[in-house]
Amino acid sequence: MALRVVLVTILLGGALAIDIDDMSNLREFRFASFVWLIAATYLATIVYGLWMRRSEDWVAQGSVQVITDIIIVGLLTQITGGLDSVFGILFYLTIVASAVLLGRQMAVTTATLAGAWVVVSAGIDLQWLEIPNILPVNRPLNETVYRSVVNVASAFLVAALAGYLSESLGEVQSELAQRGEDLKKLKALNEKILLSMNSGVLTVDSQGVVIFFNRAAEKITGLSADIVLGTEVSQLFPVIAEAIKHGNDALQREEGEYTTTDGTELFLGFSISPLLDENDTPDGLIAIFQDLTAIREMEGQIRRSEKLAAVGELSAAIAHEIRNPLASISGAVEMLQPNGDEEETQTLQKIVIREVDRLDGLISDFLNYSKPRELQLEALDLTRIIDDVLTLASSEFGLVETEIESELKDTRVFADGEATRQILWNLLRNAVQSVSGEAKIIIRLERAKDSVLVSIEDNGPGVPPELRDRVFEPFFTTKSTGTGLGLATTFRLAEQQGGTINVSESSALGGAKFQLSLPQSNVMPPKAV
Repeated sequence: MALRVVLVTILLGGALAIDIDDMSNLREFRFASFVWLIAATYLATIVYGLWMRRSEDWVAQGSVQVITDIIIVGLLTQITGGLDSVFGILFYLTIVASAVLLGRQMAVTTATLAGAWVVVSAGIDLQWLEIPNILPVNRPLNETVYRSVVNVASAFLVAALAGYLSESLGEVQSELAQRGEDLKKLKALNEKILLSMNSGVLTVDSQGVVIFFNRAAEKITGLSADIVLGTEVSQLFPVIAEAIKHGNDALQREEGEYTTTDGTELFLGFSISPLLDENDTPDGLIAIFQDLTAIREMEGQIRRSEKLAAVGELSAAIAHEIRNPLASISGAVEMLQPNGDEEETQTLQKIVIREVDRLDGLISDFLNYSKPRELQLEALDLTRIIDDVLTLASSEFGLVETEIESELKDTRVFADGEATRQILWNLLRNAVQSVSGEAKIIIRLERAKDSVLVSIEDNGPGVPPELRDRVFEPFFTTKSTGTGLGLATTFRLAEQQGGTINVSESSALGGAKFQLSLPQSNVMPPKAV
């Protein structure tokens, strides 16, 4: 419609502007017809626009517009010379437009209408048809017939070519549309795959700028993609940038530490491979990484358990070898008669008996650790056990400021009551003994998946980072009088009940924070080996 208005305005308006000398010429039939055709075109365009807003029957609208164009072009050519009119080319433009809009069949129909109009023009030229105000053209019959045949043949040839090109264009457009749709689906699928991966995916361009950051990467690092995208990788992930610097052509597998925005230390494993363009030319790098922190902790626990098992077997063997001679020594010393200075002899006897008792206690700890009793697991109320342990601690250590924080309604666990009391007692005693002044203890109860977490925090000096991996080792102690078996036994008892125990990195009181995890009452723990 827009093209039609532009063509009519330029062609007919230009003809009027060039040929009219004054306004009186507009009364002539030829010029008046131009004005009427321009006005009719504008009016038809308005009608088409209103029709288009009210209906979506594009085939009917296109057909009406094409037929109307044939009539307008026919009148225009007849007014401007019939077969000699310079506007005859508009027939071909109308045929092409009909082919583009409605296909080959409509193009042939339009060519037929144009050919019929050419025949009518020829009849007028030969004075076979008399139309008022249109002067006949004196032309030989053979020339008129020749021009008519050429025009009609040209119309059908243009219709055939335009129809073929229109159908070919339609097929190409359909194929392109289908391929575009397939490409969108493939792109969406690739994005879904990358976004749904459990591993973090980070892509950098050849300049080292991050251009992709998936959902798992956001979850692992705690960084939003909006912040990461467009930033140099060296500013956000030094460990990855360092690996890239040492070689970016071959596939790499690296591991390193990463600190999140909240200060959490993570251990990441990542692989780096080149990002190739359509010509297999490197155009950046892809880094795929996973959080291996939990795996490393599990490996550490396994190694610790293996070490403890080996030490336990050795302890049992040594204990049995030492205990019998100690009993003999103790009995012999008690049977000694005073000889010489009776007071000195009694003092020596007391020292020997005291040290023998201490060794016997140590051996008992060895045996308890190396040969733990078989536990009786059952559903227990953890809150009641904590109250029992606190009552015992108050009588043993005196007044200790203790605070219990819990939002749990159900604190039942599947555990052994005596073993759980011993674990909590050891942890509480360890906390109290680590404080030089007035002890303050916070006990927190939380839930994590299928477990209940018990955290015991103190206001002591805490556990140095370099010692956290060793506090559960047998015979390791920082106390002058300790045996180093208390926390080792605690670790073994927690493990036997399907739980875990570890030293946390931070405490609200600034001291140590030990966290015990026990299965909920509706969760059966794995059988301990």
